[in-house]
Amino acid sequence: MNALVCLYEKSPRIVEAIIAREMKNHPEMMDMFLGQLDVGLIRDETSLEGWDKKNVGLILDHLIGIDNISHNVDQILLSLDPASIVNLFAKRIKRRLGMSIKTKSSSYDYVQYDAIPSYLSPELTKKLQDDPNFKAVLKLLIAEMHPNNPLYGMLLGELIKAVGGSAFREIQNEMISSGDDNQLKKVVDLMWGFGSSSVEFCFEIAKKTDNEKVLRSLESRFFSTGVVTGEYGIYSAYASKVEQIKKIMDENPDDKRVQKFGKRVIRDITLHMESEKKRVEESKILRQIEFES
Repeated sequence: MNALVCLYEKSPRIVEAIIAREMKNHPEMMDMFLGQLDVGLIRDETSLEGWDKKNVGLILDHLIGIDNISHNVDQILLSLDPASIVNLFAKRIKRRLGMSIKTKSSSYDYVQYDAIPSYLSPELTKKLQDDPNFKAVLKLLIAEMHPNNPLYGMLLGELIKAVGGSAFREIQNEMISSGDDNQLKKVVDLMWGFGSSSVEFCFEIAKKTDNEKVLRSLESRFFSTGVVTGEYGIYSAYASKVEQIKKIMDENPDDKRVQKFGKRVIRDITLHMESEKKRVEESKILRQIEFES
């Protein structure tokens, strides 16, 4: 494969045909083939420009099937047009949705397949952000979201977070401004892919609806604390959120939705705070007993 990469400039189409033949005949060696092809792209010794769509399809099919997309194929991804890149990740999301592995020790689904890489190179994210059609493509993917399949929303949220940029913020603002409950539920589902969400942002959604399904999903976001430190880390994170909620309620005294939702969330967070404080204190007592014995 390394020799073929070196000979590419002399006879591009002939070498392309040989590379495609080797990929078809030796699928078990695809990772190695793509790794060397990526190096060739870095060195400007090869190019995917002008490749037959079927041959590019061999590469895409492999990238859809592997458990993790690593930085070793960055140059290959950069060689693709933006639509193909987004379509690749969309197909990985759909592949993940089709997987369900029950382990003997757990009733939860567990798969070693990361549909969306945790990190995309700055060059790749810029390519997607700068594409004038990226916003339209995102809208199409969001339109496919279903209220009974929150995993799709979470994975799509991970893709949006990885790419960054302003396109989704614009779409998100449009969805919230619409006040449509289906759109608001989609925004909440996408939030699971972003990690933590600000209290202020959650209340922007709460201001728009009385729909119980949306509000239940939204309330669950308040119990995501992110990384905390210390024995009382979770308790302190909850306490901080309560203070932020009270501030928002004070700033919106006449908004019935803010007041109702705020009281509801404070009540439930307070119960969790009491439970967390009791757990920590019991743990401290047990450690003390073990130490003294």
